[in-house]
Amino acid sequence: MHEGNIIETGNAVIQLQDSSYITVGVGVGVGSSSYLVKTDSTGNEIWNNSFRNNSFELKAVQQTSDGGFILGGFLESKESNGM
Repeated sequence: MHEGNIIETGNAVIQLQDSSYITVGVGVGVGSSSYLVKTDSTGNEIWNNSFRNNSFELKAVQQTSDGGFILGGFLESKESNGM
């Protein structure tokens, strides 16, 4: 999905009501981002979306009753409080 020197990791995959799949994960490297990819039942990409933020990682996805998605993840704080 990404170009360049990036390692991609899929963190969660779910099968949707229409037999397609959604995968969430993270690409680590230059231009790091979390991503959401929808594929058909044989793995062909239908669409994708990425969220560019080096500190955010998508870890979970669930389909909602209206056909949308709810995403879960974490944001790593890079601030130091002196401890």
